[in-house]
Amino acid sequence: MMESIAIIAGIVLFPLALYVLYHSTPTGIFLVLLVFVARAMETGEDVFADNQINISPYDVVFAVLALAAVFRILTRMTVNVLELLWIILGLVVIVAFVRGMYSYGILQAGEIRPFFYFVTAVLYSITAPLDRNQMNSVAKLWMIAAVAISVIAIVNLASGRLVSDSATAGALVSRPLHAFYALLVFQGCLISFLLWQVPGSALHWRILGPMMLPVVILLQYRTVWVVAVFTVLLAVLRARRIESRIIGVGVTATMFCGIILLTFLAGVVDQNSSQALTEPFSGYDSSIGWRIDGWLRIMKDVIGLNLDFLIGSAAGTARTLIETNFIFAHSHNQYLDVMLRTGIAGLSILFFSYKFALRNLKITPSPERGEMLSEKGLYFLLAGQLVFYITYTASYEQFLLLGITIGWLTHRRVGATPTDVFVRRTSAAYAQADSV
Repeated sequence: MMESIAIIAGIVLFPLALYVLYHSTPTGIFLVLLVFVARAMETGEDVFADNQINISPYDVVFAVLALAAVFRILTRMTVNVLELLWIILGLVVIVAFVRGMYSYGILQAGEIRPFFYFVTAVLYSITAPLDRNQMNSVAKLWMIAAVAISVIAIVNLASGRLVSDSATAGALVSRPLHAFYALLVFQGCLISFLLWQVPGSALHWRILGPMMLPVVILLQYRTVWVVAVFTVLLAVLRARRIESRIIGVGVTATMFCGIILLTFLAGVVDQNSSQALTEPFSGYDSSIGWRIDGWLRIMKDVIGLNLDFLIGSAAGTARTLIETNFIFAHSHNQYLDVMLRTGIAGLSILFFSYKFALRNLKITPSPERGEMLSEKGLYFLLAGQLVFYITYTASYEQFLLLGITIGWLTHRRVGATPTDVFVRRTSAAYAQADSV
């Protein structure tokens, strides 16, 4: 009965939801973050289940976002290079799903679902770029989501409600939440810390960073710790004129690393935290050892001049390949995961998108007054993602940041287009030729 009511309500509200999400990108981002936070509290059961087809809230939200992105493209009747590339990647994902459904059935082919989320997140946020006020709204939503996840993590830790995650080849470590939640908490901290540079920024947003930083430690993910240290070092290297507030960010990060080390030496942390500090370098059975071994095994089976290498394997094949050569059901590497499921074509599109974004973002020394999510902040967020993807696969909300950045650069800021990567070099070559 309840399922029928939910389906009828969905059908009635669908046109309204599509209209709102078509016109309001921040609303779509809010819904994505809402289901992301709700996912941290869920028991793992889908809302609707019928034999082989399971429909989760994420499917519903992203289906509407995908339609909104399609209508935006159709009504505009123009696409830039990067939008075209992500449309092509979407078609590659559809082909992988059809091939997998034919070979393995719809249930196993459903493993391609996260890539539908990824493509939708990018296309939705590219096709309707945000203005400055909307960018500020995104920054606030990101920090609010980080606070909510921090609260959930603390409650889970206090109540003993832990999830199992990899630590070594022969053991599991239980943590309050998965790694991608720890990444988003750190991103909320980073946005908050950068607000200390922004004139007129509200104090309650600035203090969230120091308040949430201990949660990043409690979640015990070494990769996120590395992302934190890398981001701070990158900030120092890229900011030639280091202001006192930037130095404060560096000092805070140094204190953060010092707390981890001193806490371990004092022996006041539990066994899991101690293992998180020492285990990566303990040989083959370390998290680094089994990851590298698994990646090499998978690569031997993938590399070759065939259709799977070019556009990815049929949906369902990658999971079988990973489980055969790896300890877990996912590859612990976003780049390898992209290549397995969308081939060298998908990996090239991903690299080109990040190259365009990072190359065109301006690391200005002083953000504008009231600018909560500056180009500098986007630069550090995206750079941190690239480090995180080395040892973990991504979650869908991270691709919103990539899409927001590309949309900002291609539509809002004059002079940055997806063809800049080529145009700059060509213009320079012609100028040099004319001067000879």
